[in-house]
Amino acid sequence: MNKVNYLMPINLGNLIKRPGLGERIALIDLRQPDRPQSFSAKKFNDNIRAFARGLLNLGIKQGQRVGFLSENRWEMLIGYFATMYMGAVAVPINHKFPKGIIKHIVEDSELSLIFFDDERRPLIPDNVKILGFDDGLFENFLDEGPLNEFVPDPNDIAEILYTSGSTGMPKGVLLTHKGQLWAIDKYCEPLEREGFSGGSLIVAPLYHMNALFYSSICIYNARPIILQPRFSPESYMHAVMSYQCTQLSGVPTMFAMLANLNEELLSADKSFVTNIGIGSAPLSCALLDQVKNMFPSAKISNGYGSTEAGPAIFGPHPKGLPRPELSIGYPFEGVEWRLTGGTNHNEGELELKTGAMSPGYLNRRDADQERFQDGWFRTNDIMRCDEDGFMYFISRADDMFVCGGENIFPGEVEAVLNRHPDVQDSVVVGAPDDIKGMVPVAFVVKIPDARPNEENIKSFCLENGPVYAHPRRVLFKEKLPIGGTHKIDRRSLEIEALQLMISAGRFKES
Repeated sequence: MNKVNYLMPINLGNLIKRPGLGERIALIDLRQPDRPQSFSAKKFNDNIRAFARGLLNLGIKQGQRVGFLSENRWEMLIGYFATMYMGAVAVPINHKFPKGIIKHIVEDSELSLIFFDDERRPLIPDNVKILGFDDGLFENFLDEGPLNEFVPDPNDIAEILYTSGSTGMPKGVLLTHKGQLWAIDKYCEPLEREGFSGGSLIVAPLYHMNALFYSSICIYNARPIILQPRFSPESYMHAVMSYQCTQLSGVPTMFAMLANLNEELLSADKSFVTNIGIGSAPLSCALLDQVKNMFPSAKISNGYGSTEAGPAIFGPHPKGLPRPELSIGYPFEGVEWRLTGGTNHNEGELELKTGAMSPGYLNRRDADQERFQDGWFRTNDIMRCDEDGFMYFISRADDMFVCGGENIFPGEVEAVLNRHPDVQDSVVVGAPDDIKGMVPVAFVVKIPDARPNEENIKSFCLENGPVYAHPRRVLFKEKLPIGGTHKIDRRSLEIEALQLMISAGRFKES
């Protein structure tokens, strides 16, 4: 591979720096699959400048916040980069949030302007300036012409990403130009060595770190983005086939849904897919095997990232050791880490210092004091490190519950369940119990055509894990519920488990 030497940009909105890109495709928008919109690198860059000039014409100033409330589309992606290019702060908003939470984000971030699509218009509060992507005014908003990029100071804020808010109102995570560019550079080093070619299919929502980071990686490496507005198994696989996508990324639930497609799609030649990144939730052995069968030529990586500490934390081993299948990788050079609160130094809660570290939360000093301590970020994730330095995700610390005096981490029980030959995926939650306090309840997705029963699953857990941690109830589901960031919606399963215990007479509400 001929490596191109180029300077690292200093503005996160100005990632196309390589010479000679010309008409090479940078983006294909599949919002209308029968009429895809293509953007060359030049057209992509020209539209960033036109969007940025439009913002300046509207009076948007450096440091002001600009929101985006829309499904994936070219206007949102280009607007995201353009906002940072001219020195304002991009604030992508989860369009699956209810109106009350969106109002909180608008007020908390003091948005000067929101761009939106038609479907999201009813969610926007009245006290903010708006411009719709589907309005006739949007075409007039774009102002073609030259514009130099804003030159940020090292600690200038580039974007604010709001957390999912599963335990309260979402918190705005402040992210700097310098920090995110550090993460891009770290992630791209092994890609340069291994060779990173072909298009990348992106369907994760553009309010999520995963989608924004992968998009930035593609732009920075001059690789086409194939952008879908939303996920459905059929349209996703058709896009993979139609555009010969070499790079795929997503959460385990997405790939589990792909595995249930019809045999014709599953058996079609997909040897062109060379790299798959799966993250944001634990990956099971059974699902990993299914992904291998679907994409036999692909290198599959189990990923891990953090909005607060950065998307590039773990990667290849520096000595070239093969990554164990369920490991999330080896810490990148420049990442400081430690495991605290465990029974030994190789297991515990992961704490991090990275070059991509957030300076903190917006307007949340209380949360800063809880999660950012003496320069370290507490991830709330329980990890294990093996003798070669590879890391493994065990569970979320705040998912832990106590059953009869024993600490139970759902991820450890899920790891046992997922070794069962008939289990495709599983989630374990704690449910209240009048005798034990809390007990494990498992929700299981079976491998197609498999026929396990509840007692069979319980027996397997008793034989392969701690007796106190075995699920007291096992419920089978066709698919697990997913939330707005394509992660498992544990809260809805906790409610279902609670109702189950009440109806079984195991728990009486006060």
